Amino acid sequence: MSNKHLFSTLLACFLLQGNLQNIQAQDYPANPLEKEGYRLIFHDEF
Repeated sequence: MSNKHLFSTLLACFLLQGNLQNIQAQDYPANPLEKEGYRLIFHDEF
């Protein structure tokens, strides 16, 4: 197997993995702790 073929295969795998993660991320709502202006106050929550 040539280095060029190996590089192309690895590149394709990384691109596919990135696309799959983006698709999965769209299925879930945003994390409320990461929203701007949101603060978690422990004694108010528990």
